[in-house]
Amino acid sequence: MTQRLFDIDSYKQDFTAKCLSAEEIKNEQNQTVYKLALDATCFFPEGGGQKSDKGTLNGIPVFDVQEENGVIYHFTASPISVGDTVNGKIDWNERFYKMQNHTAEHIVSGIIHKKFGFDNVGFHLGEDFITMDYNGEISQSQLLEIEEEANEAVWANLPVTAWYPENPKEFSYRSKLDLTENVRLVKIENVDLCACCAPHVAFTGEIGYILILSCQRFRQGVRITAKCGRFALDEIQKQQQVLKNASHLLSLPYLEIDSGIEKLKASLDEARFDAVGAQKKLLTFEIENSSCPFVFVDEPSLLKDGANLLFDKFSSFVCAFCGNDKDGYRFMALFPENQKNKCEVFKKELSASGGGGNNMLQGIAKSTKEQLLAFAKGFL
Repeated sequence: MTQRLFDIDSYKQDFTAKCLSAEEIKNEQNQTVYKLALDATCFFPEGGGQKSDKGTLNGIPVFDVQEENGVIYHFTASPISVGDTVNGKIDWNERFYKMQNHTAEHIVSGIIHKKFGFDNVGFHLGEDFITMDYNGEISQSQLLEIEEEANEAVWANLPVTAWYPENPKEFSYRSKLDLTENVRLVKIENVDLCACCAPHVAFTGEIGYILILSCQRFRQGVRITAKCGRFALDEIQKQQQVLKNASHLLSLPYLEIDSGIEKLKASLDEARFDAVGAQKKLLTFEIENSSCPFVFVDEPSLLKDGANLLFDKFSSFVCAFCGNDKDGYRFMALFPENQKNKCEVFKKELSASGGGGNNMLQGIAKSTKEQLLAFAKGFL
């Protein structure tokens, strides 16, 4: 068993220990690495939705930490001998970030459990964000309430305590697993009581701020994405810069940006409608003055118009195309009942795929424009 120094003091950054075992192994890339066990460690192993701590042992970088049957193993690229005294040091910036975010997850999950009865069924601590999965639906208005209550708990600077109770059954606590022994409880005063093995901050005020970024449907519930501490500040600053740029481009105060964008969108929609109308007029003129049963249009939305105009003129197998030589051409073909057999010839000769019905065929042709036009000349 490895003495878990992070359980005693999550703020401890360096330590001295003895190397109990050292095994030379091969990693997935068939490289030689070393699996080291110490009698004590500050390194938190991977678990509970977060990756292991990083740092050094005698100046040697530790790239992974795993726990197996109560023994915590440190993985390095260089050896340390059994019996050696080891000076360990964790990457404190990364550890503190993880402590902030994991404690924030407890706050959010505790609030959601109390307000709505939903369980936290998944947690992932990324490089600069966290995701939290819940087995129930949460509306946008409810999400705002959760974010506000979570930050009220942060600003209240509530104490966070962790301990191993002699009889866990005496307590009503949240837990993803059905634990029976070695239960470590983490309590946030008036907010949450949860079984958890990870290090946490001592007071909620150290989290700084909890910024909820999104809430999306996920499996039978939702997935909430959030940022905390300095990463929440970074995100807010980025968003502020985007608002400033948009405000400058629209020549509007930032509180009027949304209404300004709505007006701009309405103007663009009107211009697009006018442009499509002009394109239809040009298309009509082109077909009226053409002897070719095939036509090329600039927008997929014009395929139907092109095919209908061609069929009105020729009353035979006609086709409208939209695309380019590299990606191929989307098409819509119309034909009278007695020319239905031409569909298979068309598809075979032009490497076209698709289907349809009611005297219509649509799909994509993997041919060049030159090949399509050459085929049209001898087809009808």
